[in-house]
Amino acid sequence: MPLAIVRFTAYDDNDNLLAVEQVTYENNLDYFQSEVSAAIDCGIDVCILTPYQLSTFKWLAKVVEA
Repeated sequence: MPLAIVRFTAYDDNDNLLAVEQVTYENNLDYFQSEVSAAIDCGIDVCILTPYQLSTFKWLAKVVEA
């Protein structure tokens, strides 16, 4: 099983769909979290599918719980 599968969705200023990309992260937890963090900072929608508990991802857990 991969660490996570993430779908990134970008919209323009009029909320029109610009791009959708799906990325499979195999095993690098730090890289996965840094990519998701950068996307969120840029206003990109992020959807994460993972078999792991949220507590596995310390940064993401903080964001969700905030």
